[in-house]
Amino acid sequence: MQTTSKTKISELQIIISKMPLEVCSTTVLPELGVRWREVSRAVRNARLPMAPTSVARVLCRHVARALTLEEIAEIVSRLRPVEF
Repeated sequence: MQTTSKTKISELQIIISKMPLEVCSTTVLPELGVRWREVSRAVRNARLPMAPTSVARVLCRHVARALTLEEIAEIVSRLRPVEF
């Protein structure tokens, strides 16, 4: 079960990191119920560059703590067709 959740989270991170920041803020953040202000603050506090990979890393940390495996799988399946 732990391996499956890591796989889904890493898949979500790959999908988000391929998106431009504008698309991420309009597509992914409403799915997760997070505001851009919170994400940008978390990226700055982690001293990461404001890039899609950094946003993906921060969001996946949040997802790992806040959502169940089923919810993560559902979000991944919804975002997969949007992949860039």
